[in-house]
Amino acid sequence: MDITEAFATYGSCVEREAEVRESVQGIVKELEKTSYSVTTILERMHNAQGVQNISTICEECREELSKVSGQYSDLQSRVPPGEYYRYHHTFRATTQRLVAATCLVTYLQEARLAPHDEVAGSMGLSTRREDGFHLDLEDYLQGALALTHDLSRLAINAVSAGDYARPFQIRQFLRELHGAYSLLYPKNELRKRFDELKYALKKTEEVVYNLSLRGLKPAETETSGTRQRLGPRLFLRLSDTSVQPTQTHKEEQLAPENPSPFFKMQVSQKFSPAPVTDKGHDRGLGRIMP
Repeated sequence: MDITEAFATYGSCVEREAEVRESVQGIVKELEKTSYSVTTILERMHNAQGVQNISTICEECREELSKVSGQYSDLQSRVPPGEYYRYHHTFRATTQRLVAATCLVTYLQEARLAPHDEVAGSMGLSTRREDGFHLDLEDYLQGALALTHDLSRLAINAVSAGDYARPFQIRQFLRELHGAYSLLYPKNELRKRFDELKYALKKTEEVVYNLSLRGLKPAETETSGTRQRLGPRLFLRLSDTSVQPTQTHKEEQLAPENPSPFFKMQVSQKFSPAPVTDKGHDRGLGRIMP
């Protein structure tokens, strides 16, 4: 066989591969449309009334995600057997977005993380590499991490909507997720997504901290130890602005049942007004008294 005949054979192989690639890309475009449609629906939960309509939004997402199984079935028929990873890069990002959407909907409905096999089953895929076309484990891990961005946004928007309990729930979930991913010693691309998880957890903890300072911590998250340490009479919520502790209240918080003379002297010194100097300056406020 001379060079001309050899390259004629090569040309036919290149043409067949180009046809397969175009066919695969056509199905991938359909998957991308579905993923963007789901993302658009999920974006509504960050609107003014989105937090109150989360159940309706999740049902619409489930209906849209039901198309994914058939689309992956068509994609599997277009990819030649044994060449999954040859075309994997064309639909990898789309698969991760769909995994993130599935995990997010599952969390919003059931407050848990959907495992690898459950997500793969909902997409009509297998989890075993031996089966050929499957949901790669790394795609699942990166997709599951992608939901942390939406959860941190939801924690902030939930406060605006008056749902003060949700940020505490999201913080607990992100803490558990952070601990689970720490066991994997993430590297490379997974490490970048893991850093996003840490940033999302930090933002959520800041929201929870501000709520706690303002006395907006839900009753079910209050620890019993706090009440026992302070006592029921002195456990005042910061949100109750009508109660302003006076000097007598402060003395009652500090005074034991049988105060000693030394303790009485400390209390009188602590709550006594700041003395005025000979020059007429108030030490407490640093201004000239009339």
